[in-house]
Amino acid sequence: MKKQHSKVFYIVSVLAVILVISAVLLLFFPGSGSASASGILTLNTDEYVKAMGVEQFSDLFQDVGDNYNTAYVLQYSGESNLDFKTISTYAVYVPGAGSASAVGLGTSGPVFSRHLKLDLDSTGQTGNDVYCITSHSDKEMDFRVYLDGKRIDTKIVDVDFNPIPSIE
Repeated sequence: MKKQHSKVFYIVSVLAVILVISAVLLLFFPGSGSASASGILTLNTDEYVKAMGVEQFSDLFQDVGDNYNTAYVLQYSGESNLDFKTISTYAVYVPGAGSASAVGLGTSGPVFSRHLKLDLDSTGQTGNDVYCITSHSDKEMDFRVYLDGKRIDTKIVDVDFNPIPSIE
């Protein structure tokens, strides 16, 4: 009987070690594609409209309300000319952010998927900015916006033009 318990204990111990090692490997090496957020440019809405060569802001951002808990995003994806598979460009307008005092951009996510994350900290400053983002990655990622540490609704419109102006 004691021999039987030893075998069961051995098998359970080996399985536990395998599960722990697998979990650690999945957390540190998710295999979900690498990403490189290569740039962010902040323009106030007037500068953005002028740089894009349009008459008014609503020519680009249509049906934008003034819901402070919503990010309005123009997204364009194409083939990257770098070592990465895709390039995605985003123009992001968040009425509730005003002129954000701190802007952060990075990738994060659970074990099996990655997402591009824009973090904005508002300080109640007046003004409205457009955040122009370029991201190169091995595969397309979800895009998420956080305002003052909380994830907000993101309304993404896929466009057939690059929504990022070329600034000289």
